[in-house]
Amino acid sequence: MSASRDNNYQKSFLEGPTGELEPSAAPKLSRTPGLNSENSADVEFPDAGEHSVQVLRQLGVPSARIQTLLKSGIVGSSVEEDYEDEDTTSRSRL
Repeated sequence: MSASRDNNYQKSFLEGPTGELEPSAAPKLSRTPGLNSENSADVEFPDAGEHSVQVLRQLGVPSARIQTLLKSGIVGSSVEEDYEDEDTTSRSRL
């Protein structure tokens, strides 16, 4: 472990999957503990951009504007989904 007795007591560093030390979550909260490689193996994290279109829709952004943002790269989406353009009611792929 680390050289500091306090760091060992606080479990400030944990052994990661490669055997190297990695910092643990700080501060340590009892009801909402942080995640690290030791306790997050079963957690599925969303991909970057996975919910971009869904969030923009919920915010009321018009379909044409969402498509413009996606095509220009300002907003990214990691998933292909059927996308209904409210203006033309045609279906297109992202």
